[in-house]
Amino acid sequence: MQAALKIIKEQLGKLNEEVAGVSKELTGLGERLRTSPNDSSLLSERERLIKHLTDVTAERKALEVQLGMVAVLCLGSVGAGGESWYCIGGRPWGGGVGGSSTPAVHVASVSKHPNAAAMMRALLRLKRAPEPNTVLKLGPDGRFVLHPMHDALYVRACYRTLFEAVANRTPRKYIITGTPGIGKFIVWEHKTKPGMAFCYKHKAGEVLFGSRYSFDTELSDPSSWYIADGVSPQASGLDNMARIVLITSPKRETYQELAKAGAEMLCMPLWSLDELLSCRSKMYTNVEEGLVKELYQHCGGGVRRTLQIPSEQPDKGVGELVAELQATVDSCSIAQLKAAICALDLAPEASHELLHIVASNKLRNVQLTFASQWVAEEIRKKASREDEMGLDCLVNATSGTRRGMLYEAVMHAVLAKGGSFTVAPVSLGDLERGEEQQHHLPVSKKTELFGDLKTVSGGKCLEKVYYKPSSPSFPVLDSFQCTGDIVNLFLMTVCNSKAMDAAALEDTLIKMGLQAGKTSHVFFVVPPEAYKGFKLKAAKGSWPTGPKQRLAARSKLYILKGVVARLQARAMSVQGSHPAVGVVHRRLGW
Repeated sequence: MQAALKIIKEQLGKLNEEVAGVSKELTGLGERLRTSPNDSSLLSERERLIKHLTDVTAERKALEVQLGMVAVLCLGSVGAGGESWYCIGGRPWGGGVGGSSTPAVHVASVSKHPNAAAMMRALLRLKRAPEPNTVLKLGPDGRFVLHPMHDALYVRACYRTLFEAVANRTPRKYIITGTPGIGKFIVWEHKTKPGMAFCYKHKAGEVLFGSRYSFDTELSDPSSWYIADGVSPQASGLDNMARIVLITSPKRETYQELAKAGAEMLCMPLWSLDELLSCRSKMYTNVEEGLVKELYQHCGGGVRRTLQIPSEQPDKGVGELVAELQATVDSCSIAQLKAAICALDLAPEASHELLHIVASNKLRNVQLTFASQWVAEEIRKKASREDEMGLDCLVNATSGTRRGMLYEAVMHAVLAKGGSFTVAPVSLGDLERGEEQQHHLPVSKKTELFGDLKTVSGGKCLEKVYYKPSSPSFPVLDSFQCTGDIVNLFLMTVCNSKAMDAAALEDTLIKMGLQAGKTSHVFFVVPPEAYKGFKLKAAKGSWPTGPKQRLAARSKLYILKGVVARLQARAMSVQGSHPAVGVVHRRLGW
């Protein structure tokens, strides 16, 4: 068994090297394509590399699962008297007489599992539950059974809420899901051990291991918990007295039977940036804080891509670490994305990298959003290149947060190209709309990202440059540009109204270093269907402007009709030529 473990590790090492090599090739190819975007040979080579990377990544994932299985077998392959306690093979269900499904017969001994028992003893030694944002350590004698390389667990604030939810008297069946890569951690019946199960007996303080069908007596006890991680609970167990908790990625085939049995669906929240930074400082100190922030802006709130992979591959920079995500965007068609938006649990696994599940504070109400504003922008670029007519349909097919993200990505491209736009001026005092008019915006020759307003403030703000914050959560503005004695500020929204905060606007203009003699024009960019009814409202106690908001008092306000079709028309008119706007990818090193 140890020999098998060594062979798999060697194969995995080779695949990791191959993934790194292909990712590096894709990064270099991306640089060449930015200067020659219509080169057919380069485009063909990119398609080949993307397919190769997808195949190698899938092979690597399969090996990782196999490695987990063999590692578990190595841990417990010797039981009492040297007897082997594991049994692999056979389908959990077989066809019965007349085509009915009946449990398959398993001949497998049930024996004690000392390593799992040690883990439980270490947990029981804790005098009280760990506080949120701290690290749970098992000590020198304890290891997480199916994760033997780890002896510590970061305790998220949501864990207590999650436990309180599944510990309710009713219902007694739960499905816990969430975006893959955020860490849904509990193991008893685990996907790496198909057909097998662990059973912890509290009074005896021991853990038994055997076939999932060996514990029918325990599952008939209403005080028992039946926890399945990544595998469907056995059908015969759905009607037993035990409390059932299924932990799974959003795959309908895994949870559909339990859902039919009346289980309640709960969702694990995404990681916030503060959580990731806290976890980094306690468990992943070899990953730079700045790198975590940059990866979060690209990959979103998943611990796998922001902490785990960078920790295991410390020599890779942002460009190489994001290359796989870029390949995922390139390999997904717009039609696949629209289908995933409608039914993520039926979509290919790659879709989960691009679309994330957002849960409410109570873990119940969920919605889909793009993994990040960067992902939304890359999808917008892809749709503009490959499916211009489908771009408007894609925006309209989305709703809520993801529609706002995609609409913002589209409008950044539209506004940077300049031209004449339909606007409605808004009175600075009472925020009433004026008569509709046409307003001309300048053409920007390039788009530049910034992290701190000070780096592009005052005289550093250049004309013919469209400035975007690198962080999607930048307050007050989504972008700006300078033209003569005017600074244009843009805020994109798909809502029907927006609150005006004089103090926040003043603070932003101060940081921008608005010079004497210059005026700020603030544009609220909204889709056509929201344009006519869109209203600006006074934030409570912070509008109209007062003596302390001298810069905000010099501003002019507009509601701008942002039409997606403008980008489509522009894209079709420049086919076969170079794009008018180039993006400076400072943070990716492109």
